[in-house]
Amino acid sequence: MQLSPGDHIHLIAACGTATGSLAGMLRQQGYRVTGSDSRVYPPMSTKLAEWGIEVDEGFDTKNITKRDPDLVVIGNAVGKNNPEAKVVVKTAMPHMSFPDALFELALKPKNRIVVTGTHGKTTTTTMIASLLRHMNR
Repeated sequence: MQLSPGDHIHLIAACGTATGSLAGMLRQQGYRVTGSDSRVYPPMSTKLAEWGIEVDEGFDTKNITKRDPDLVVIGNAVGKNNPEAKVVVKTAMPHMSFPDALFELALKPKNRIVVTGTHGKTTTTTMIASLLRHMNR
């Protein structure tokens, strides 16, 4: 899928730490970004508002149909019975999973080091940053 700055991307479950951060990166790249979530509260709701990202509270098919986005990103926390995800799949609207969108829209064009896991991410990231700094990278 080819997107251009100005195109509209809607994120289902936009207020999670990872999904909200992706929303901010997409907004910074020039996309029109909206979202929805059942749990809209600070600090992520505040950051999204600061970044100019409108978020609907609650999941409803109207959140998708009233906007007609160019792409819908379905967050990891979204179950198969989510009404927004169901309408996206039923109407064959262009969509991606959160991991696919993160890679395709944010990570793919960059040199990247990605640290994941349950424990030790901060320590590992600090060690990698220190190594890169000492290598003048």
